[in-house]
Amino acid sequence: MYRPITAKVFRLLTSPEPVLFNSRQISSWLLSAGKMSSGKDSTSEDSSPSAVKRGAGIRSRPSPDHIDRRECKCAPETSNNSLGFNRGSFGKRRSRIDLRSEQRTGDSNSSKCQKNIRARVERSKSGQSYCKHAASANHVKAFDICLPSSSDSAGLKSLLEMEEFQENVEDPIEETRQGVLQPGMVLLKHYISLNDQIEIVKSCRELGLGPGGFYTPGYKYGAKLRLQMMCLGLNWDPETRKYEDRRPIDGCKPPSIPHEFNQLVETAIQDAHALIRKDIPLSNVEDMLPAMSPDICIVNFYTTSGRLGLHQDRDESRDSLDKGLPVVSFSVGDSAEFLYGNQRDVNKADNIVLESGDVLIFGGKSRHVFHGVTSIIPNSAPKALIEETGLCPGRLNLTFRRY
Repeated sequence: MYRPITAKVFRLLTSPEPVLFNSRQISSWLLSAGKMSSGKDSTSEDSSPSAVKRGAGIRSRPSPDHIDRRECKCAPETSNNSLGFNRGSFGKRRSRIDLRSEQRTGDSNSSKCQKNIRARVERSKSGQSYCKHAASANHVKAFDICLPSSSDSAGLKSLLEMEEFQENVEDPIEETRQGVLQPGMVLLKHYISLNDQIEIVKSCRELGLGPGGFYTPGYKYGAKLRLQMMCLGLNWDPETRKYEDRRPIDGCKPPSIPHEFNQLVETAIQDAHALIRKDIPLSNVEDMLPAMSPDICIVNFYTTSGRLGLHQDRDESRDSLDKGLPVVSFSVGDSAEFLYGNQRDVNKADNIVLESGDVLIFGGKSRHVFHGVTSIIPNSAPKALIEETGLCPGRLNLTFRRY
């Protein structure tokens, strides 16, 4: 932009003797010098005495009031307070070398920009996106609940030997008997047959390695649960505590619940009703434990260090909760120490052991019972189950409920 010089009188610094000139004369000489450097000739209307004597023929525009610094590139930049009869301090000069350097830098940046644009075009032609692809941006590493089939038999043999050692050691934990634990809460011991347990492991492994399979969930504040989770039917998000059609972590839709799982759940509820009738005389057993056909299943795999604190399952619909529709829990693999109680107090909670094949049902008045897993008992899974499936050390837990 134009930067005017407002001083009225200048001291010519290059003159051997102090000679005073006004700003109009200085402006004329500088403008004319810029034109001469570009090969143009002109006649002078205002010239200095020394210049006339040398016959320089310097001319300028008629009566210029300001200096155009775009034309006078050789003129030094000065601050507003540096001009006067004293030499003062001059501002930073912008030489033509500096301008050429800036031009080269600009050309370099422009070249880089053009290369980036060409790269984007090439990626677009090849079907790639400049931004990260959604699948790779939130890729969830698959978790295998079974030992890899390519591994040698040494790992499996070691697990079986540890299990045999565990069988020879007296279990310090008292065995839990089946029956009605409290109104609406029933435990069916060793209910799921070995063949059904094997099929459950195989089905969960296949589903867990596919889209919407096992992953490590976390809470809103960043803490991770000490388990691997997979949802069937609808996705449950621990951060929002809501059910959704797709899980936010990767946008995958949860797999459907296998039909065989639903049949096993409904049969277990019917057998729980029969057990209640045997122990408690009731006109309608469903007043204590309602029937339920599940549309949601949360599958958790606890490693030997897995834990889950006392909590309530109350994120289902208000209608489901008001009716007391039960939660049905399958246990497969290593045994777990399980706590339950009407208060969120570990010291006041009851403790039972859930073994492989056990089914725990809680609904009705026990629908909001606090429950959790304090520990996984290592090497407690059935030997035949490990031989047939190669299930990793830990507990596979399936909890069915109706939204």
